[in-house]
Amino acid sequence: MIELDRIIDNSAEVVSELITSDAYPKRYLKFDHTQNASERRRQYYTTSGVLDWGVAATIGTKIGNPDKEAW
Repeated sequence: MIELDRIIDNSAEVVSELITSDAYPKRYLKFDHTQNASERRRQYYTTSGVLDWGVAATIGTKIGNPDKEAW
């Protein structure tokens, strides 16, 4: 994730389907909360334990924010 953090755009949308490992993106990817929400990197994740929603959620995130990277 440290390597990924280096190449992801600072305003990217990150969708995480890690369920029990959601702490890792928060730990290793930089999310600058001092910036405006529309300009900073944001993370979306589930708390319900639903598997296989990540691909559809990432596609929806990209459709909703076509000018931003979606990971």
